[in-house]
Amino acid sequence: MFYRGAFISPHRLAYRLACGEIATALVVHHRCRVRRCFNPEHLEARTSRENVLMGSGPSAQNARKLTCLKGHPLSGDNLWARPSGVRECLICKRARAGAHREKYRQRINAWFRNYVRPKKARTA
Repeated sequence: MFYRGAFISPHRLAYRLACGEIATALVVHHRCRVRRCFNPEHLEARTSRENVLMGSGPSAQNARKLTCLKGHPLSGDNLWARPSGVRECLICKRARAGAHREKYRQRINAWFRNYVRPKKARTA
């Protein structure tokens, strides 16, 4: 749909006509979750982050999680946030790190037994 010589989505046009200009940093969110809907009563201006988190996609589902896959709480002292923003359960993170260290230690010990201190040949 064209408005003043530029293409504009019908829901954005409906929001503009009913509520005024849309700020540059905002997107139009469908409260009814019907993307084709352009009823101004169903539309509201939100930030892109709010729009994504109010949806039903993987990002929104993960943000709403309160426990890890093993049932540990994702809050308080048990929560670790990566620099990228991904939340992790500290109990599970420490268990994975311990398993990794053990596997590495076993590899080093096997290498040491087989190559650094080879078994002596028996003389009969």
